Amino acid sequence: MTLHGNRGASGIDGNIATAAGIAAATDAPTALLIGDQAALHDCGSLALLADRNIVAVVIDNGGGGIFDHLPFAQGVPPELFQRGWTAPPQVDFPTLATAFGLSQIVAKDANTLRTALAGAFASGGAWLVHVVIDRAVSRSRFAA
Repeated sequence: MTLHGNRGASGIDGNIATAAGIAAATDAPTALLIGDQAALHDCGSLALLADRNIVAVVIDNGGGGIFDHLPFAQGVPPELFQRGWTAPPQVDFPTLATAFGLSQIVAKDANTLRTALAGAFASGGAWLVHVVIDRAVSRSRFAA
């Protein structure tokens, strides 16, 4: 197994395109793990996945959840924090996947994620696995 990392411009742009390039160059089954904001910023690149053997896993925590972990997060009024930092994507990722010719599945817990990944890799082709994360639970687990 080979692992690749890509920060992208501003941390979010070009990650889907990079995964498509890796899949094309290696001609091997490829997995992409990406957050909802980064997926939204590069969603046009989903078109590049359609003819590949790739599984894109989109972690949807309702926007830039990483900002919850920064010291200033508690000091910013919630409305400003949402508008300026978390900016929840207003997109339905499974519908977006279908529009770009990808198969899609929603995973709501670890068991359905395991099943989804196994099924997607077994069947081959381009998949988007939409993983819905409860932001508050994620934040408390991280703190623990």
